[in-house]
Amino acid sequence: MKLLYVTNVLPYPPHDGGRIRRYHLLRALAAEHEVCLLSAAPNDEELSEFQRLNPRLRFERIPYRPEHGRVRAAEAARSLLSREAFDAVHVAELWQWPGARALGTVPTVLDAENVSTLLQRRVLALRGVSAGS
Repeated sequence: MKLLYVTNVLPYPPHDGGRIRRYHLLRALAAEHEVCLLSAAPNDEELSEFQRLNPRLRFERIPYRPEHGRVRAAEAARSLLSREAFDAVHVAELWQWPGARALGTVPTVLDAENVSTLLQRRVLALRGVSAGS
């Protein structure tokens, strides 16, 4: 399967909970699938080390402009998907994503690494919607 994994910042070095999770998830996915990581990489040395340690992962860079307060991940993903086909997209850090239909019809996993998932399930339950819908 050809996967596009989108995250706002390179999960390397894996020195905090979110980066550790994303780093190992990417390595596991790349062991079984063709994976393209779409991410900002503010540090070229860390990116080089990441690529050396993960030769099976392809990396596509999102411009990193901290003065704008947000990485343009959805815009970069749409641009890449207009040039190349993927079987599915995995979006880490759901808080930064503009919505489930941001990529059109490509099957998309929206991933949250914190209490956001629980809060979203509770909101859906209050609205009478199943979390799987």
